[in-house]
Amino acid sequence: MWRRPRPDWASKGDPPGRFNGDTGYLMKIYTPSETAKQAGNKYLGVLVAAKFARHMNDLPKERIIEKQMKLTTQALEALVGGSLHYRISRRRRSEA
Repeated sequence: MWRRPRPDWASKGDPPGRFNGDTGYLMKIYTPSETAKQAGNKYLGVLVAAKFARHMNDLPKERIIEKQMKLTTQALEALVGGSLHYRISRRRRSEA
């Protein structure tokens, strides 16, 4: 039976990533367990990163001076890196 050869990084111990053919850079992969270390659990971590990405999307394009990455990648990088601080607030109930 034919098996796929082992990737080069598996023997060297390098972190996994994906090669982007357009830019030629290795893209970092953020796992839910990495977000859980900063946020307490993986669901809250992904939710916080998604909210922050939406907030960055609402900013005018002139104010965004970060790297040219996707907003979700920037948000996950900020959360995992510890530079994103947040607080949990109670949800407002709408009057029906």
